[in-house]
Amino acid sequence: MKIYFNNYKENEKVSLEFDSTFPKESFSPTHILGVKKCHSKALIEKIDEYLEVNLSVSYTVLAPCVYTLEEMEYSHTEKERLLFSYNSDEENGIDPICKDGSIDLDEYVHALIVSSVPFNLHKKGATLPKGGEGYRVLTEDELNEERSKSSPFDALDSLDLDE
Repeated sequence: MKIYFNNYKENEKVSLEFDSTFPKESFSPTHILGVKKCHSKALIEKIDEYLEVNLSVSYTVLAPCVYTLEEMEYSHTEKERLLFSYNSDEENGIDPICKDGSIDLDEYVHALIVSSVPFNLHKKGATLPKGGEGYRVLTEDELNEERSKSSPFDALDSLDLDE
């Protein structure tokens, strides 16, 4: 959804609601497999030379379970306050806007989703596997104990390099 800086009057609050769709490819190479639904609410107010956008994004994404790698749904609502201006004000965290005065809120919604979905999602009832064919899962204590017993470099001690 594009909004235009000059469409808003000084100190007037405007509410917007919109749905966003994103292609699966837009989340590559992140851990997000896709977005099932995404609904946003924006409260927009022009204050002096700034445009303030209070954004609330409710979404459901598809992501892999960290234990089973099965696809699962994750729903969440994230809120963000954005400030825009014609001029860059990096000290105050204010983004400049395009020369044509437009702001594509979908870009900010996309970034908010990517940054707010945790990496360690697990399905209800899923448990950490203990091992399988060609691998095993160790706790940090077990790993440290195993490392103290032997090192992959121990085999080098038996080599006679003088021959």
